[in-house]
Amino acid sequence: MGDGTRENPYTREDVLRLIQENGGEAEGILKVVVDGPQKPLRARAIDVSCHGTLVVGGQIPDEKTLEQAIEAKVRGIIAGSASSELKPMLESLPFPVVLTEGFGTLPLSAPIFELLHANMGREAMLNGDIQSRWDVKRPEVIIPLGSEDNLPMEAAGPVPLEEGRQIRVVRAPYLGSVGTITHLPALPQTVESGARLLVAEVEFDGDERAMVPVANLELVC
Repeated sequence: MGDGTRENPYTREDVLRLIQENGGEAEGILKVVVDGPQKPLRARAIDVSCHGTLVVGGQIPDEKTLEQAIEAKVRGIIAGSASSELKPMLESLPFPVVLTEGFGTLPLSAPIFELLHANMGREAMLNGDIQSRWDVKRPEVIIPLGSEDNLPMEAAGPVPLEEGRQIRVVRAPYLGSVGTITHLPALPQTVESGARLLVAEVEFDGDERAMVPVANLELVC
């Protein structure tokens, strides 16, 4: 688990800068064109039916995919990652692109894929704007739900990290990995960099466990 075999010459700050330069908002119907989060978004999957939609795929492998997306007049793309060689082209696209994992060959996170797939065919809004300091903003996908969805009301406010909650890691070496919190030490712990930080013990698939800084976690559910 972790970064795998990808080569990534760009930092997380490069990814944020890319999203900022190619940010903005787009609205359209969610259209998942791959049958799994690991499947690359190929040019042949983007046809006339993708016109005006927000296309979802696992990973953007080449320029042909982006050229076909421009030709089909999609309104936005959501993918796990993209080849680092595509950075200049991504910056010039006429629509926003959100890479949930960054540059490389990482798939779309499984919980994100399942959520988007479950809402395929719904109207959604893609917001690629970011702000990395002070009042932090991150790219987001907003899916309005109608009254017919009959979902239970939840209390407003932030949800705390707790043992048993499912999380996703947003930084290397476990970038994109999903796991479950098994323990939350009360006191800061020394991490590999030598800093003392609040951490969580996380169990990943395959029973692998790791101590991950709390700041590198986001709740899945």
